[in-house]
Amino acid sequence: MKNWKLILAILTANVVLMAAGYTMLIPFLPMYLMNELGVSADDVKMWNGAIFSITFLIGGIMAPIWGKMADTRGKKMMAVRAGAGLALSYFLGGIVTTPEQMFGVRVLQGFAAGLWSACLAIATSLVPMEKLGVTKIESLGAKFDPALHNAVMHVDDEEKGENEIVEVFQEGFRLGDKVIRFAMVKVAN
Repeated sequence: MKNWKLILAILTANVVLMAAGYTMLIPFLPMYLMNELGVSADDVKMWNGAIFSITFLIGGIMAPIWGKMADTRGKKMMAVRAGAGLALSYFLGGIVTTPEQMFGVRVLQGFAAGLWSACLAIATSLVPMEKLGVTKIESLGAKFDPALHNAVMHVDDEEKGENEIVEVFQEGFRLGDKVIRFAMVKVAN
């Protein structure tokens, strides 16, 4: 893909701004709870901890579910889902009037989590492997090498050479000199 650098820049900016939005809440939340939402000084620590932590608790529980859905339904759809959920939760966060409502908004943010991982998955799928130092192991027609290949099938074929790879079931890859995934192949003779 020739526009991978532009998409990578947009995704990076998106993640940086989102991270800033999450973390900028920390120093101001106790003051916001007391001054704007009417929480007493005695209860502010409990509300502060609950409101801040619930997002990450729910996000951690939901992460495998969103990951599975991204694998089956697509990464872009999950990024749109997470982005829309976060946009809604940020809007609702601006109009809350009670600590309970703020807690609910942070629950929604937990369910909307997954934008970081979706952006990372999209970015890694767009960047050419060569830019990451990953190269494909050439297998078809090559001589079987157990340091590079996993033979999962064997076939007798008089037209093929000894230990010649006649079919590749799964491509193998290297990172520099290290094999990061062995090629799964069918070997003749």
